[in-house]
Amino acid sequence: MYSPYLLPLPSPDAPPYGPGLAPLRGAAGRLRDALVRRVVTGIFERTALPGVNARRAHHGLAPLERFGELLARPPLLLCLTAEGFEYPRGDWPANVRLVGPVNWSPPLPPTPGRAPFDALPDPLVLVTCSTERQADGGLIETALRALPGAGFSVIATTAAHDPEAFAAPQRTPGGALHRSRRRARARGLRRVPRRYGHHPESPRRGRAGGGVPFGRD
Repeated sequence: MYSPYLLPLPSPDAPPYGPGLAPLRGAAGRLRDALVRRVVTGIFERTALPGVNARRAHHGLAPLERFGELLARPPLLLCLTAEGFEYPRGDWPANVRLVGPVNWSPPLPPTPGRAPFDALPDPLVLVTCSTERQADGGLIETALRALPGAGFSVIATTAAHDPEAFAAPQRTPGGALHRSRRRARARGLRRVPRRYGHHPESPRRGRAGGGVPFGRD
């Protein structure tokens, strides 16, 4: 199993998954974490566990009682981050490996009818949405409205959204496009928003990157 998210694993060394709380030691921290963990765990149990158990039942597998069991069952779980981005803890499960981001994507063929990326004048901004469908299309809409008028060329990678749903003003490459990291490697691009899979690419290539906190960020 692999996880593209930080793992919702309980630990006495770390605050509960989700709210982004700073570690708090002592009795006050233990009380806070116990109360918040109960709420967070309840959300996972109610929203995620029924779907997981439905799929398990379909394949003749016993249901899980806790969401965390899903992460403990596989012999190996690859988490796509590094320990430095996690809360310090001394009780990582034996099956968990923190391996960092996946920096490879399959090459994409040229998109008919789109202006060549290399012909776009600098400065060039790459705007990305999440590959998990959510209501983040407003990030692309805002960038397409605001940045071309300020003198920027814009490439918008729509990921889970329909690219035809976005209007492309002047100095954008013919419209918002599907995801393509290949062009980011060749040009100095700035990335918005801060996405778990996209954001590590900019510093890895020595390029400037920017993050717009959104959703779970």
